[in-house]
Amino acid sequence: MLLLLLASPNAMDSGGTSTSFVRGGRRQVQTSFPDGSELVEEFDAASGRCLMRKRKAVSTIGRQAEWAWEIGEAPIARVGDSTPMVPSAENPAFARSDSGGDFVWRVRNLAYPKSTYSVTAEPGAMPAEGRIVIRTSNKKYFKKIEVPEMARLGLALDAAALSWEHSGTTLLVKYAKPEKVLKAEKKRVKDVAKAPAPASSGGAAAADAPPECNNQ
Repeated sequence: MLLLLLASPNAMDSGGTSTSFVRGGRRQVQTSFPDGSELVEEFDAASGRCLMRKRKAVSTIGRQAEWAWEIGEAPIARVGDSTPMVPSAENPAFARSDSGGDFVWRVRNLAYPKSTYSVTAEPGAMPAEGRIVIRTSNKKYFKKIEVPEMARLGLALDAAALSWEHSGTTLLVKYAKPEKVLKAEKKRVKDVAKAPAPASSGGAAAADAPPECNNQ
């Protein structure tokens, strides 16, 4: 099967070979890179919004690392083959799930008063090293949030683009995506829609209409 070498929205993803198909309303994309690293993505087939993105890098000694989830929530770890580990309802649970125009992170199981929290955009030595930092005045929770899309494009964080709110036991953090990120995401959606279906799918799914990116 002839695979499509995709143009990428950023240098980190350049040179990857991707396959793509639509199932259950989701466009599933798998990209392999010459160094052995992998990228898996899922997009809403109607809107083009990225629902899940995870990466597996290769270490300097050639070993594959664990999957690193950028968007979505990693499945619950299991003990042995079948027994799920149920996380404590008291422990904070962190996950990212973007809207069209914002990066969005949720931290569940944080029941402290709103006045307890501090959420800041903090620059690094280089623009790509900036982090969003969550702190609590009672020192019960601390989290540094990387924004890989900003880092790959060499964009510094802007405090004016950051907002947050707390309701019940959930802290919601948003960062408005700059125009450069929105354009890169739109290009990515169009690129992956051109990728062929993997051999096992028989090519039927590839005939589905490609998603259009909706960033409104």
